[in-house]
Amino acid sequence: MIDALLGEPIDDARARARATFDTLAGGPDRPIVLYGAGGLGRRVARGLAALGRRPVALADRGARPGAAPVEGVPVLPPAEAVERYGRDAVFVVSIWNAQTDHRYPETEATLRALGAERVAPALALFWKYPETFLPYYCLDLPERVLEAADDVRRLDAALADAASRDVLLRQLRWRLALDFDALPLPVDGPAYFQADLVPLRADELFVDCGAFDGDSLRPYLERTAGTGARALAFEPDPQSFARLSAFLGTLPSADRERVRALELAVGARRERLRFAGSGLLSAGFSEEGDVEVECVPLDEILAGEDPTYIKMDLEGAEPEALAGAALTLRRARPSMAVCVYHRPDHLWSLPLALRRALPEHSLHLRPHGYEGWDLVCYAVDPERS
Repeated sequence: MIDALLGEPIDDARARARATFDTLAGGPDRPIVLYGAGGLGRRVARGLAALGRRPVALADRGARPGAAPVEGVPVLPPAEAVERYGRDAVFVVSIWNAQTDHRYPETEATLRALGAERVAPALALFWKYPETFLPYYCLDLPERVLEAADDVRRLDAALADAASRDVLLRQLRWRLALDFDALPLPVDGPAYFQADLVPLRADELFVDCGAFDGDSLRPYLERTAGTGARALAFEPDPQSFARLSAFLGTLPSADRERVRALELAVGARRERLRFAGSGLLSAGFSEEGDVEVECVPLDEILAGEDPTYIKMDLEGAEPEALAGAALTLRRARPSMAVCVYHRPDHLWSLPLALRRALPEHSLHLRPHGYEGWDLVCYAVDPERS
C-alpha cells in the first residue's frame, strides 16, 4: 500500500494538487465562504484578500446577528451563511486546531445538511495557492512527500510495530490525497506517557523540553508519586513559565523538590534568540518575536546528569534541540518522545534522526490529537521494559 501511494509520478501529483480546489468548488472563480472565524480563518481571509479574492463571508458557530466584521469580512451564523450563499459559493472549512476534537468529515456533513452545495477543506485551497499558504505546520504540497519517498520508505522499514506503520500510512493518505477519513483517532491516555511503550521508572530523570504550564509534568508527577523520580523542565515563554512556576508552587514539598524548572529554550548551541512569547501552545522562535530568550544545548545543562527520558515539543525547533543533545544521547541512551507534526518533513526526518542517534531503540508513532495534531515519535530503550 505504501509503495502504491509513493509511486505516483511527481508531475501528476503537482497537476492534481493544483486542480483539486477548483474541482471541489465547481469552477475556478466560485465565491468563497470561510467556515471558522478563529486563527486559521483569519489567516486564510488575509491571504485571500492579498490574492484579490476576498471571501464574501465568514461563517462561525459563535457568530451573533450584527457581529462585527473580521478582517473586513462579514461574520454570519452558519445557517444564515448557507441561506445566502449555499447555492453559489464554496464553503472552505478553515478549522484546524490542536485544542479541539474537530474532524473535517463531520463539519462537511453538517454544512451539506444545512444546504451548502460545495464544501472543501482549507488544505485544498492551500494547494491552489501554495506560495501564499504553504508550508503550514505539517501541511504542504503532495509532491513534497513524493520527493522524500526514499526517506519515507526507510521510516516504514524502521518502525517497530504494525500500529506505527498504520499511523504512517494514514498520514500519507491524508497528506497525499486529502483523505481526512484516513486520519487515526488519538490513542488513550496522556501524551508522552504510553505505559505500553514507556513504563515509568522509580529512578526516572524526565527532561521536559517545552514544559508549557506544566501540562506534561502533572501526569508524570502523579504516576511517579512516592518514588525518587525527578524532572528537569525547560520553558522559555515568560508567560508560560510564570504559570509553570505557579503550578509548581501548589505542589506538596516532596513533589516540588523533585522538579527543577528553567526559563530557557533548548537548541543546538548557547545563544540568544527572538521568541514570540504569547503564553500559548504555539509560542516559538520567530525573527519578529517580542522577547529575547536564552537558548542552551542539552549537552551543556545535562553534563553531570544521565537522563532516562526526554520529551521534546518545541514548535518546530526539535532538530536543533536534538543536535544540541548529541553527546547526551550517545552517553545516557535515554528513551525519547519527540513531536513530529510541526513541519512537513518532521514526520520522517525526526524519526530517522532518532534512529541514527539511538540505533538500538525501537521506534513508534502514536497520535495524541485529532486531524494530525500531537503526533509523537517514541524511541524506546530496549532495556526499559
